Amino acid sequence: MVRLIGIQALVLSAFMLLVAGRAEAQACAVPDDVPAELYDAYLDLLGPGFPFADPSACEKLTKGALSACQQSVSSSVRCWKGLIKRLAKGAKTTCQEQGPEEEACFEGTGANLAGQIQGVAASEADGRVACEEIAETFFDFCINGP
Repeated sequence: MVRLIGIQALVLSAFMLLVAGRAEAQACAVPDDVPAELYDAYLDLLGPGFPFADPSACEKLTKGALSACQQSVSSSVRCWKGLIKRLAKGAKTTCQEQGPEEEACFEGTGANLAGQIQGVAASEADGRVACEEIAETFFDFCINGP
């Protein structure tokens, strides 16, 4: 087991808290949380005007909401990828300062960051599926009301 030292431990601990969604102020939105938050905002603002008499108006509105959802998921993923890239640069500097523990630091940090990249990819996939599923529910709500 690699012993994390100093700044590296703090950086990786903070990152893990962000990924777990436990930090008070997240640097990036969690991709698979985006759809529910976005559609809640749409329903809060537009829901009182439902149901619509014209299904084509609901199709148009749902298409726009779905596009906004997909773009928001993409934006969240870009944010996480940028954060991971900056953390990797910081980890490199930190590991170089570890003296005899440098190699173990690189191995542990590399494995941790690789896991974070996989986590972001899985969250992105889940977020995209959730956008599609919630769009169907949103359309039904637009047509039929509450």
